[in-house]
Amino acid sequence: MRKLYVITLTVLVCVFAVSGIFAAADWYREDRTTNIISVGELSGDLIDIYEQETVVMPGDRVSKVVSVKNSGTSDGLVRVRLESVWTDSGEETADGQFTFDVNKENWLFDADTGYYYYLGVLAPGATTEPLLNSFSVSGPDMNNFYSYRPGSILVTMEMVQAAAEGISLWDRSNSDLGIEYPERSGYSPEDDTGVAFEGPEGGFSFGDNGDLFASFKNILPGQTVIQKINIGSRHGETTEIFLRATSAGGGPLSSETEALLTELLTKYTELKVSVGGELVYRGPVWQENGSEKRASQDPDASGLYENGISLGRFYNGDGLPVTVELELSRDAGNEFQSLAGEVDWVFSASGAERPQVPQTGDNSNRIYIIVMIVAGAACLALMAARAIAHRGMRGGGQRKGVRFIAPALSALLLSAAILAVAARLTGGTSAFMTDAETGENSVKMGELSIELSEPSFVPDRVLQPRETVEKDPQVTNTGSVPALVYLKVAIPLKNVKTVSHETKEILPAELHELFSFEASEAWALVGRYNYAEPTGRHDAIYVYGYRDVLAPGATTPPLFETVTFLNILEGELPGGAGAVIGLDAYGLQSEHIAEAGDIDARLQYGYDRFFKR
Repeated sequence: MRKLYVITLTVLVCVFAVSGIFAAADWYREDRTTNIISVGELSGDLIDIYEQETVVMPGDRVSKVVSVKNSGTSDGLVRVRLESVWTDSGEETADGQFTFDVNKENWLFDADTGYYYYLGVLAPGATTEPLLNSFSVSGPDMNNFYSYRPGSILVTMEMVQAAAEGISLWDRSNSDLGIEYPERSGYSPEDDTGVAFEGPEGGFSFGDNGDLFASFKNILPGQTVIQKINIGSRHGETTEIFLRATSAGGGPLSSETEALLTELLTKYTELKVSVGGELVYRGPVWQENGSEKRASQDPDASGLYENGISLGRFYNGDGLPVTVELELSRDAGNEFQSLAGEVDWVFSASGAERPQVPQTGDNSNRIYIIVMIVAGAACLALMAARAIAHRGMRGGGQRKGVRFIAPALSALLLSAAILAVAARLTGGTSAFMTDAETGENSVKMGELSIELSEPSFVPDRVLQPRETVEKDPQVTNTGSVPALVYLKVAIPLKNVKTVSHETKEILPAELHELFSFEASEAWALVGRYNYAEPTGRHDAIYVYGYRDVLAPGATTPPLFETVTFLNILEGELPGGAGAVIGLDAYGLQSEHIAEAGDIDARLQYGYDRFFKR
C-alpha cells in the first residue's frame, strides 16, 4: 500500500510540474540614472572705495567710488540708494550740504523710491559702471557749528534676478529702464537625450553621459526649463515603459540641506510630462511622504501610484519624444539659493515572456491541463478514502469493497493523468486503430474591405507659411462585415528655421513637424513614433482608431478637417521640394477582437496585436 502512495505522489508531482512548463514567466526590470537639480544663486557685492575718517572742509570735493559686482551665478538687476546723515544726531543733512557726483548716463534716479537704477543687466562676475565718483560739502549754513561734526554717507544696494521679470518685486518693469532681456528659452536642442530599453536582461541604457536632465541646472524662481528625451525600445515584445522620480538618498547632504531639497521638490516645483504632445502628468516631483504622483484623466488632478508615469507602449524599433518641463515657483525664497541635490529618475518596464510550447498542430493545452488536474485531485481523494478504510479494518469494521475499489480507481486515474501528460508531450497523436468520416459543407466567408477618401482636399497646391488648407481623411466600409478602422498619418519632419508669430523673431533650426492638425474626438490616438526611411525621409507617425464599430456601407467622420503649414523661414526648403502628408487606412474585423473591453481598449489591442509590428 505504501508503494501505491509513493507512486501516486510521484505522478502528481510530475503532472503539476509538466503543467507548469506551459506557464509564462513574469519579469520586471528597472534602472535609474542620478542627476542634479540646482537652483541659481543671486549675490551682489557693494564696492565702496573711500578713505575713512577723512576730514573735509566746505567746498572740498572728496573721492568716493561706488559700484556693484555680481558675485552670483545668475543675471541680476541693481538699484542703489545714497543717503547723508549727521552721525551724532542721526538726522539727515540739509539740501545742498552734501552733493553727489552721480553717473547719470548709466544710472536712472527715481524720486518716488529714492533709488538709482542701473540701466543694464549685470552678468555673473561683471561690475557696474560707478554710480558715484565723488561728493562735495558746501552750503550757506556750513559755518563753525559744523566744525569736526561727524557725518556719514549711507549706501544701500539691492539686487533682483533679471529672469522671469524679477524687477516686478520693485513694482517696475524692464521697459521702465529701457532693458530688453532675452529670457532663457528653457529648451536647447543640443540638450536632447535618449533612453533605450534593451529587454529584460539588458535593461535601460542612458545616452552618452547619463545626464538625462542637463537643462535642470541653475533654475531661478518663475523660470521653466524643458528637457526632451527620445524614448525607444529594442525589445522584441510590446512593452509599457514607466518613469518616476525618487530621492537619491545616501549622498553627502546635511540633514538641513536634505530638508530644504525635499521642501523645494514637494512645494515649489511643478513637473509636467508630455508624450507625443499629450500631457500625461502634472504635479510635484514627489510628495512630502516620498511617494510620487501621476495624472488621472484630468491633467490637473493627481493621485498616488506605484509604477510611475506611463510613457506608452513600445515595440522593437519604436521611438517617441517625451517632453519634461520643470517650473520653479516665484514663491521660492532666498533660502533655496545655490541649493543642489541629486534626484534618481527611475525607468521601469514589466511583462511576460511568451511560453515556448512545442508546435504539434494541436491547440488543446487547456483540455490536457484540466484532465491532469481532475485526475490528480481524484487520486488524492481516493487515497484519503483508502486510508479511512484501512483504519476501519483495524477497528474491526468490514469495508472490503472500498479496499478493492480505491486502489483500482487510483490506478485508473493515475493512468489517465499519465496518458494526459504523454499526450501533451507527443502532441495528442496515437498509433491505435482509428476510423474517420468526412462530411463536406459550404461556408461563405465575409468580406472586409475599406476605402480611404478626402472629399475636400485639393492636391498639388502651393502652400505659404502658416497657411491652413482643407484636408479631411475619412474611411468607408465597402465590405460586408463590421470593422474596426485605423488611420495612419505621416507628417514630414525637417530640421528648419522658423519665425515666431508673436515676436517675428527668427528661431534657431531644430527638428519640426511641417504640418499641424487637430484630431476629432471621434478618433483615439493608439500609436505615436518617429520613422526614418532609407530614402532619407523622416516622419512623425500618428495612428488613430475610429471610436466605434464601422458598419458595412458606413463612413467615419473625418479624422481632421484642415492642416496648417509650419511658419517656416523662406528658403529653408529647396525650391520645388514637396512636403507630403502620408495617409494609410487599415481595417480589422470587429467580431472576436477583445469584445469584453470598451472601444478604446479594443482599438489599442487591435493596433498592438495586428498592426504595430
